[in-house]
Amino acid sequence: MEKVKQGAVIIMAKIPFPGCAKTRLALGTGETLASDFALAFIKDLVRALSKAKNFQIYLSLDSSFLMDASYGKAKILFQGQGDLGQRMMNSIVQVQDRHEWIVLVGSDLPMLSIEMIDDAVVKLQDPSKFVIGPSQDGGFYLLGSTIWPKHLFAQMRWSHNQVFNQMTKKITRLGYDVEILEERYDIDTIEDLHQLKRDLLSGLFYLPDTQKLMERM
Repeated sequence: MEKVKQGAVIIMAKIPFPGCAKTRLALGTGETLASDFALAFIKDLVRALSKAKNFQIYLSLDSSFLMDASYGKAKILFQGQGDLGQRMMNSIVQVQDRHEWIVLVGSDLPMLSIEMIDDAVVKLQDPSKFVIGPSQDGGFYLLGSTIWPKHLFAQMRWSHNQVFNQMTKKITRLGYDVEILEERYDIDTIEDLHQLKRDLLSGLFYLPDTQKLMERM
């Protein structure tokens, strides 16, 4: 198999501060614990992905507040203004000249592993292809490609249960192929958090910072 050149994994995240991050989760945990989970998710995800040799990790935050905090080996980006699509494209533009491929992920799936990234990247050998991972709530947890048309996210609506379908249709309408990954759940609500707690107790994942916070539930 042809060796894939070094790429970039951009973790899109809201600033882990009470009232700013994980607002839906906060309905069940309170704002302070929800923001603590947001930070733990970032730390666990960066720690796991930092062991990879074939990509650089970037953490793209929606605010410059706390951008100087330590987030492990992740390099920090600022998302800038606009809706989610504009902020994702702003993040991509900052690094795309330095990398062969880019994979966007959210910080609300701390269970994401190097193996999952590698599975996605293998499918990017075809330069006309996008790879996307659907979330159980109708969104997507991963989007990867080697090419990023500037209008890719234009006129997209966000935060509804058809985002995945809308995104895949947009990609195919632009003339690109789409490879779909395994569906996974991300952590948006207290019910999602309870599911993660069960999976952690069963040994399915290793998320030390997140697991430590579970004791406060």
